[in-house]
Amino acid sequence: MPDVKLVNISKRYGKGRIIAADKVNLEIKDGEYFTILGPSGCGKSTLLKIIAGIVKPDEGEVYVGGKLINDVPIEERRIAMVFQNILLFPHMNVEENIGYAPRVKGIERERRAKIVEEIVSMLKLTLRSTAFPDELSRGAQQKVSLARAIASETNLFLLDEPLSALDSRVRLELRYELRRLVKELGVTAIHVTHDQEEAMSISDRIAIMKHGKIIEVGSPVELYLGPQEVFTAHFLGKMNFTEGVVIESSGGECLVEVSGGVKIKTKAKGRFTREHVVLAIRPEFIKLSQTINENNKNVIEGRIIEKFYTGSYIYYKVKLENGIEVFTLTEAEKIYKDGDKIYASFPPEYVILFKYPEEGLEKELSLE
Repeated sequence: MPDVKLVNISKRYGKGRIIAADKVNLEIKDGEYFTILGPSGCGKSTLLKIIAGIVKPDEGEVYVGGKLINDVPIEERRIAMVFQNILLFPHMNVEENIGYAPRVKGIERERRAKIVEEIVSMLKLTLRSTAFPDELSRGAQQKVSLARAIASETNLFLLDEPLSALDSRVRLELRYELRRLVKELGVTAIHVTHDQEEAMSISDRIAIMKHGKIIEVGSPVELYLGPQEVFTAHFLGKMNFTEGVVIESSGGECLVEVSGGVKIKTKAKGRFTREHVVLAIRPEFIKLSQTINENNKNVIEGRIIEKFYTGSYIYYKVKLENGIEVFTLTEAEKIYKDGDKIYASFPPEYVILFKYPEEGLEKELSLE
């Protein structure tokens, strides 16, 4: 069973100055499409290479299927890895590249041909099966890399930024193909990326990583709608932040005073009393109107200062009467003009409350 477990994994470079992994503990379930998401340099690719056996951890243990594999050679781990830089044999055509692993394993010719035929059909590569890598598009080349990984007949795929070198349209198509393949084959996949949308669209669960540490793990919905950490809220999608002080806390609600004496009500887990806090709300949950609706909560007057079209949606940058600037996302049915007076409503159920970070908000949100 290809479940994966990391126990207290640490890895440092440069005489200990650079921390790539810092006491990482992580469990990935059999058959799961699991993504490690974080900014460049956070250590996510190092974790993948430790699982693969390319990099040896300074401390900690790696288990696959319940078996400790720290000292198991790469070639005996039965793990397939697909890289950002597409690695194909240039002198072999598509079929030959795919059939390489079965041939090395000594699988007899007839069985090998059957494996290649099935995989070529599965990935819709039949029309290009005799083409060489330099005759293929980047997207088709990466498909062949995936096909070669499938042909190795392993139950664990490690995918290191496999789509980042492709153009946006091909990347979009291939990400769904990847998930479909993993689920059809019933294998476990660990996918590393810095692309939030990519992670959200294909993952069963996501681990958010920063500075060599796993910050938070959860499903895409859990992490997007109910993040437990400020950095998760910031890194996974767009978010508006402001600081404030809790002035009332009861019945699962808090009243927070923010800049300019404006008071905002929010739902809250736990009890806060006169605490310095961070409020966060996603742009799509802020409601804009040119009239005051008595049913709306947390209504603050403001003005439109910028707008950005994204097709069927429009981002508005709004300057509130207390001087705070927020981004909102609305459907392009009602179009406001720069300078328009509006009322912004912040529904309490979508305003997330965090304790103020010890190192400060700016430091907590930094990607460096």
